[in-house]
Amino acid sequence: MADPLFDRFLPERLASQGVAVDLTLKLGQLAGIADVIADDLAGYEAEFDLEGWRDLPVAIRLSFGWADQRESVVMSKGEVETSVPAICQRCLKPFALPLWASLDLLYAKVNDEVDGDGGIEVWELEEDLLRPLDVVEEALILAIPFAPMHQEAKSCEPLAGIVGEAEAETQSPFAGLRKQLQDKN
Repeated sequence: MADPLFDRFLPERLASQGVAVDLTLKLGQLAGIADVIADDLAGYEAEFDLEGWRDLPVAIRLSFGWADQRESVVMSKGEVETSVPAICQRCLKPFALPLWASLDLLYAKVNDEVDGDGGIEVWELEEDLLRPLDVVEEALILAIPFAPMHQEAKSCEPLAGIVGEAEAETQSPFAGLRKQLQDKN
């Protein structure tokens, strides 16, 4: 078999041969998501050192098989994991955004009726051939949040200051009232 990730195959062929992929690629080898990231970083490259992000590793585990005993519905199981550069939408600083996506999918032609029971999504095929790398890239693109931000308050400078002030106020919400009452007496 040719390259099971980059070449196009009939999904039935992938399932009947039990194709399994377990490898690590560089982010730059996934042109679709690399273009999305490059667009997001445009304008920030001069301000921050964003060199070498295309060499970041992308771990891919994906296997194909049949979803039913009649061998009429192709399925895949797996996951893709990486970390991509992003600009925090709160503090406008670069950070490494961890991305993870499940590749548990059923494959069906556009007009076929396939029920994605058990939380398994249905991937509709507009043509007969499937390129598994397209599935991987689409899953990663969908995993990117609309507004990426630092997960922890201490990592995001503006948020860290606000959270610190809020915690101080919440620790004694009636301290000001208590002081006013004491001053009157």
